[in-house]
Amino acid sequence: MTRVLIVEDQIMAQENMKSIIESSEKYTLAGIIGNAADTELFCMREHVDLILMDVCTNYDENGIEACAAIKKK
Repeated sequence: MTRVLIVEDQIMAQENMKSIIESSEKYTLAGIIGNAADTELFCMREHVDLILMDVCTNYDENGIEACAAIKKK
């Protein structure tokens, strides 16, 4: 199964993505985070195959920059 991490600050969007992932036979939910800054730390502690990340999360954090940092590691 593909482990998916949701990085989204809006509850409704989180719940929609969570519902789709949980109803799938191909994906499992690794976690949900509300801001991009915590994503790198989460990925260091947990196995994640796919990240669904908002471009702008809580505290105006940049999802694109966070993805670049994660990809480097």
